Amino acid sequence: LGTSGAQFSTIPTGPRAAALGGAVVGIIDDPSAIFWNPAGLTNIKSAAAYFTYMRYFEMFDYNAFAASYNLQDVGVLSIGLISFLTDKMEITTEFSPQGTGRFFDASDLCLMFSYSRNLTDMFSFGVTAKYINQRIYNVSSSTIAFDIGTRYKIDFNNLVIAMSFSNFGPDLRFDGEN
Repeated sequence: LGTSGAQFSTIPTGPRAAALGGAVVGIIDDPSAIFWNPAGLTNIKSAAAYFTYMRYFEMFDYNAFAASYNLQDVGVLSIGLISFLTDKMEITTEFSPQGTGRFFDASDLCLMFSYSRNLTDMFSFGVTAKYINQRIYNVSSSTIAFDIGTRYKIDFNNLVIAMSFSNFGPDLRFDGEN
């Protein structure tokens, strides 16, 4: 009780989104939209790719990748990946606070496939399917989740009304030796 999984997915992906405090659901219009609002992918006119790397707290590697391709009348297809990895750390216990000589590491992974399309010249929607996997030492968990997003452009001062529902899916359940 009281736990929450896939916390790595709450780290803002990309400098633009981080600078805006994550308030980009209505304005994101590059391949990184797969992380925020899949409806924003409809602004991609041909093909585009996105990659970001961040060393987080000098102990974690955060990588994000997205690629999108516009199939014109069919819609925009995109793939994305987020990986959050730790360096190896020595296991400590109450009786061995300086270390036991054994090491562990952890990794988080989110693989995404997205489809988005303009329904009219002012309204677009997108859906993303995600495979989420988390592992620490010899315990792991995985699940499938979905994101749904929409964008509606208003003919008044370039105003956009957008929404995104993220991470709909079953609970993560950890399983393993420990």
